[in-house]
Amino acid sequence: MRTRSEEPTSLGSARADLIRLGLELELHLAAPRLAAPDLPELLAVQSSAVGQEAEADKRRQVFAGYQVNSELLSLAKEDAIFMHDLPAHHGEEVAEGILDSPQSVVFDQAENKMHLLKALLAEILGGLEIPLTAYR
Repeated sequence: MRTRSEEPTSLGSARADLIRLGLELELHLAAPRLAAPDLPELLAVQSSAVGQEAEADKRRQVFAGYQVNSELLSLAKEDAIFMHDLPAHHGEEVAEGILDSPQSVVFDQAENKMHLLKALLAEILGGLEIPLTAYR
């Protein structure tokens, strides 16, 4: 599998993770616009996350040039979709209006993630089953 990534040079974890998984990586370190052309999807990464509160200001500065906005989205394929693992920080990793744009699938993505996590939790708890005997 081949993937394309762009990320700040000071946060070069994507390369190591993808290589470890046996994936081929085309990396654009300081130019998000080089990664966007002809992409079928753009995926935003949170500039700050739970457990990284102490680094939040530094990460906001580092990721400032990596915001997914209408200009970047216009460089991707015409039918490209926008994905984001919510919650999103408007004005940081994603510009206002992008989450609600026709190209956004973030709420479908969040719903799919919810169902996946429910199934995973049910399996961890011993494969909970709901008898459907009354539904014959």
